[in-house]
Amino acid sequence: MSPALTWSGATQGPKSFALSADDPDAPGGTWTHWLVWNISASTHQLSEGVPKEAQLADGTRQGQNDFR
Repeated sequence: MSPALTWSGATQGPKSFALSADDPDAPGGTWTHWLVWNISASTHQLSEGVPKEAQLADGTRQGQNDFR
């Protein structure tokens, strides 16, 4: 399940946000837990439990993590 996240302090005029959640200390090497991009520039939070869909209704996209 994805965690709730909030952010602030972005530079002026971003077109969108992206997030890569990696674990560099995983036993098998760096492990990617979550890839999400095309988050609207007007968005400043993600709720807990983002649906596991490649594309959300608002256009946000998610990639495949190392769990597949």
